[in-house]
Amino acid sequence: MPRVTLRPRRARRAAALLCLALAPLGAATRGAAAWAEDAGAGPEGDAFGAVVGKRRRPGRLQVRRIKPRDGKQNVDVDAAVVVAFNAPIDPSTLTSQTVRLQKLNGEQVRHERRIEEDGKVLVLEPEDGFEPATDYHVRILPGVADAAGRTLRRERSAIFFTDPGAPTPLLLPSQFVTLEDTMAEPRAAHSATVTTGGRVVIVGGQTDGVVFASSVEIFDPDTLRFQVLSASASPRAYHASVGSVNDVWAIGGWNGTAASSSTTHVNGLTWQVTTGPAMLEERDFAAAAPLPNGKVLVTGGLRYSGSNAFYSDTAEILELGTFRTTFGRPVRRRAGHSLTPLPDGRVLVVGGVSAQSGFPATAEIFDPVSELFTTLPEPALYHRQIHNATALQGGGLVLVTDGGNSLAEVFDAATGKFSAAGGGSFVSRTRAGTALLPDGRVLIVGGLSQQGATTLILDAVDLYDPRYGDWGRIRNAGVKLDPARAGHTVTALRSGQVLIAGGFEPTGLGGDNLASAVLFTPEEE
Repeated sequence: MPRVTLRPRRARRAAALLCLALAPLGAATRGAAAWAEDAGAGPEGDAFGAVVGKRRRPGRLQVRRIKPRDGKQNVDVDAAVVVAFNAPIDPSTLTSQTVRLQKLNGEQVRHERRIEEDGKVLVLEPEDGFEPATDYHVRILPGVADAAGRTLRRERSAIFFTDPGAPTPLLLPSQFVTLEDTMAEPRAAHSATVTTGGRVVIVGGQTDGVVFASSVEIFDPDTLRFQVLSASASPRAYHASVGSVNDVWAIGGWNGTAASSSTTHVNGLTWQVTTGPAMLEERDFAAAAPLPNGKVLVTGGLRYSGSNAFYSDTAEILELGTFRTTFGRPVRRRAGHSLTPLPDGRVLVVGGVSAQSGFPATAEIFDPVSELFTTLPEPALYHRQIHNATALQGGGLVLVTDGGNSLAEVFDAATGKFSAAGGGSFVSRTRAGTALLPDGRVLIVGGLSQQGATTLILDAVDLYDPRYGDWGRIRNAGVKLDPARAGHTVTALRSGQVLIAGGFEPTGLGGDNLASAVLFTPEEE
């Protein structure tokens, strides 16, 4: 079974990392047929409609549903926002402070308000209609009251996207082709790293819930085949991996009994696999990034002692075949975070779980010249862990997605600020994979969704498109991955194609993980 939540060590695992309270944002059903299509849930995960037969708490003013529902796509530009309450509302409490219709960037939308259906329905109609291909945010805030004086206790809101005029589905099933050749071993929580020559080095992972993959192999995009380089590499999963010049390094992770300080080195010219230098510290769920001049930065992670997990407060640099500590320490202890190189050589550090506050929505910058870490003036918008951070075209922009949060954000290195991207997965997931496509879009594939006591492995495929809205937006691609995958790798190839490899056994029955791979082609041949 895939690891979603790390617990104090019992049997094969120790840690206190992923306390994911991933509330589903799926649709709920109600008796009124007119609302069945658009009943839904808000960003905070509270259903705006209830399952048939569920009784509401008496004596409170409540928003029963908002239409368009949260996450609705392709909304007609001539549509109106409709908010249904459980009681007639007091018109005098509907003000600019309690009812807001705005674009996702915060720009207010001029609109007319009217009350219908015996005072229980509020209609918001934009004066000039909605703009196409734009994300809108409707917010109903505390202060709204009904005729009896009962006030709304919590904000209710919905984010929706207007019709972009683009065809749907955005992708076709024929663009995803299962390869005839498979990896030498099933793998999940492994790594796949592109070399300067274009081949993909695949290291580590687990073949099932207990056994670790022992081989290192490469994928050749020209022949579409896998080839084993070494049959006896050091066991590791949940590790970091980075390509630097002609080298690939698999770093740290979990080796089955403890967090690891070891590294595996693959020479991209000779294809020799050797044991690399050991880090100064054991690191599970660490992150790594290439630095200028062939150096490698490694930050954070966990080490374990008995039933206790300890978050690292150090960072190391691999230089001239050995590890040393950085001059400055990270601002926060982190595990399950991301490192993204920026065009000027600095490195963006985002998210993860922190020993200091558990779930910080924070970010910092590492400067390779001074080797100092600096907190950004404004934090990231959302907390996330084991997420994806993808450098976009144009330089200095980084898309940050998933990691237990359905909403996306974009970091702009020029301003040092995060901005909300439109749309979202509309299901909270982690361990998805992303790849930048040649046209600037980003493919987002699979992942885990924790819904109550149930762990779902997802077949969802989304696309981030930078052309919509101020900071782009995520849309459902209209196709499904077969089989569903999580803990897989999603690797952009030099051809523009994307290799999707491995992943947890999709039915969650404890069998072997996946050895199969899928090749995605951006445009149909």
